[in-house]
Amino acid sequence: MAVTFSLVSGPATLSGSSLTLTGAGTVVIAANQAGNANYLAAPQITESITVNKALPVATIATSASAILVQNSVTLTATISSSLGTPTGTVTFMDGTTPLGTGTLTSGTATLASTSLAAGTHTITAAYGGDANFLAASSSPISELVQDFAISIATPAAAVQPGAAGTFTFTVNPVDGSTLPSPIALTLSGLPSGATSSFSPTSIAAGASATTVTLTVEIPQTQVSARHILPSVFGRSGWLAPFSLAFLLAPIAGRLRRMSKRVGRTLSVLLLLGISVAALTGVSACGSASNGTAAAQTQSYTVTITATSGALSHSSTVVLTVE
Repeated sequence: MAVTFSLVSGPATLSGSSLTLTGAGTVVIAANQAGNANYLAAPQITESITVNKALPVATIATSASAILVQNSVTLTATISSSLGTPTGTVTFMDGTTPLGTGTLTSGTATLASTSLAAGTHTITAAYGGDANFLAASSSPISELVQDFAISIATPAAAVQPGAAGTFTFTVNPVDGSTLPSPIALTLSGLPSGATSSFSPTSIAAGASATTVTLTVEIPQTQVSARHILPSVFGRSGWLAPFSLAFLLAPIAGRLRRMSKRVGRTLSVLLLLGISVAALTGVSACGSASNGTAAAQTQSYTVTITATSGALSHSSTVVLTVE
């Protein structure tokens, strides 16, 4: 007499007398004998099979073992088992602090984080389990989060038009001996027409503390005629007699005519008075020229900015154009 089997309940499939377990839980199988001409049908017999959840393997990886603060790092958790593909979610942990969760897709979950503070972090992946798999945690990995600082060695420089001034500063890794990412350098606040250059032009990933030289070139400016004339007359003095003669020429004829009427003595007195007034005017022009030259000296606050991804630091130097 033939015995037939049937699946009463549970996560399994039955094909003839072959039972395949498809998940965790309790599987109930029934055995039946229909009987024949000589025997009655036998009472149905059932058997329960308990299927325990499987323990998966959890691992975690990082896109970069060292990053700069404020920049993103991608954490990847893999939950695997030879008995199937786990589903559910993974919580990424920074020590005992949750960083966020990711949903498993084909056994893998990811999390991009920018919230890690500077320092060394111990990161793990905690899998919560599902209907067929137990919870599991990965072994920890270390994530180094660094910063950098700008140290100004030359805070100020005075430059004349047509010349160049230099500043030096150092970009230093913080919380590490080398920089994990490249750093770009930019400048703002220069006088109009001025040009600048950095040496080196940028800082490569893997560099240690790096000293940078900033060169600023000031264009040659043209001095206006109103500044040249007082300079020549007031400072040098070599054209003063000629300028005085130029000023007195229009009135020389009048003085000669006046001398016939008022006498030689009065003419001389008038000539002396005019000469004193003219010399006083020339001296005043020289003083005004000095004041204008002093007023032309101007200071500029120049901002140096170092940037790597989302992280940026700035510092200032003072450029004085004389």
